[in-house]
Amino acid sequence: YKEKPMINKIFLILGIVAALVMVACDDSGDDGNHTPPHPETSVWVADQPDKEVVIVDGEGNFVRTVGESGTFSKPNAFEVKEDNGEVWVCDYYTNRIRRCDADGNIIASTPPMSSHVVLRATGISLNATTGECWVSDRGNNRVVRLKPDMSVVAVVTGLSYPRSVSVTADRGDVWVADEGNDAVVRVIGSIQGEVTIGSAEAARYDGLAKPWVVKSEATGGAWAASQEDGKVVRLSPTGQELASVGGFEKPTDIAVHNDAGYVVVADAGLGALVALPCSLTGSHAGYDAVAIFTSEAAADPEDVFVEPATGDIYVADMSADAIIVLDTTGKEVSRLKGFSGPAAVAVWKKTGGER
Repeated sequence: YKEKPMINKIFLILGIVAALVMVACDDSGDDGNHTPPHPETSVWVADQPDKEVVIVDGEGNFVRTVGESGTFSKPNAFEVKEDNGEVWVCDYYTNRIRRCDADGNIIASTPPMSSHVVLRATGISLNATTGECWVSDRGNNRVVRLKPDMSVVAVVTGLSYPRSVSVTADRGDVWVADEGNDAVVRVIGSIQGEVTIGSAEAARYDGLAKPWVVKSEATGGAWAASQEDGKVVRLSPTGQELASVGGFEKPTDIAVHNDAGYVVVADAGLGALVALPCSLTGSHAGYDAVAIFTSEAAADPEDVFVEPATGDIYVADMSADAIIVLDTTGKEVSRLKGFSGPAAVAVWKKTGGER
C-alpha cells in the first residue's frame, strides 16, 4: 500500500487525544477515596416490570440480559450453586424453571407451559451436594424435585398453595411453607416418584397462619415468617418452636448466615431489615430487644440475599428501583440503580475458589 501522510497525521493526533482522555479519566491511583471496581462479582436481578433477568457487576455496571426478549415474564426467585456460579431462575408466569451457567447462558429448562411440570411456581431451593432443585409448585398444590437436566425425580402432593421451600444442609430434606394448610412441613429429601405429604413428612409445625417464607439453618431447623400473624419463628429439626418474634407487619423474605450467626428478615410493611441471632430462643412480643441491628435503608424490601463469603446483605427494593447493599452491621454501603422494580436478587463472587 502507498503511504498516505495526511491520514497518518490524523490517526496520530487522534491517538494522542485518546491517550490524554484515558489519563484524565483514570482514577485508579490511591487517593483515599477510590473504590476499585468489582468485575468478579455477579449480581443477578429479577426486574419484574421489564420482564427480564439482568446481570450487573459489583458496582452496578451492566453485564448482560439473560435470554432473549420474552424469555421471562415474572421472574420471582433465584438459587445460586456456590461451587460453580450456576443460577436457577423461577418464573411465575411462564411456568418454567431455568438453569443458567455463571455467565448467564441458559443451559437447561423445564418444558413449555403446556406440559405443566410446574404451574405458578413461587420458590426454589438447591441441594448443594446433588445439584438437584426443589420447587414450590403453587398452582398444582405440590412440591417437585428436579434433577439438573430438569427431569422430575419426585412429586409431593396433598399440599395447599405451597409458597416457599428450603433444602436443609444436614440431610437434604426440604422445609415447605404450606400456606393454604397453615403449616410449615419438613419433607424427607430422599423420596422418589409421586407420594402424598402424609408419607413424606418428617416434621410439622402448625403455629403460623398462612406462612409466607421458610429458610433452613445449619442445624437442620428452619426460620419461617407469617404476614398474617406478623411474626417470625425459629423451628427445631423436629418442628418444635424454639423462638417466636412479633412486631412485624409484612415479612417478605428471610436470609440465614450461619457463619455470622444471624438471620435477616425483610419487612416490606415496616420498610425495615431486622437481623436476629441464629441462636435465639424464647417468645418475644417485639424484635427491638433481641435484634442485632435494624436498618431502614430499604423502603420496600422484597427479597434479601446474604453473600456467603463476606456477609454483605443485598436487598431488592421494589420502590427504590435499586439493589441496596448493607455490610454486616446493617450500614448501607452502596446502591445499584437503573432497574424498574427488582423483585429478587442473588450474588456470586467469582474469586476465592469454592466455598
